[in-house]
Amino acid sequence: MKLFTNIKSIYGIPSTSLQPLRGKDLGILSEIKNAYLLVENGKIVDFGEMVNLPNKGFSTVETIDCTDKFILPTYCDSHTHLVFATSRE
Repeated sequence: MKLFTNIKSIYGIPSTSLQPLRGKDLGILSEIKNAYLLVENGKIVDFGEMVNLPNKGFSTVETIDCTDKFILPTYCDSHTHLVFATSRE
């Protein structure tokens, strides 16, 4: 496991819900300031403000200090489409 601490800001994680965003909510870039992020086997398992960081169970975790750094998790659907040679009407 890796624990990223003292992150200046994490962008792209809604702090109120982990439900998929829809409609006008897609236009909002969420931010958590002074944050932590816990990753296990390449997956985010916990995150939040540093004041809410649990203070136990991290003795065997690699801790990475991210003071003055930003994190942009990439679990969004960034698919693209090939250009079609004919009309799509």
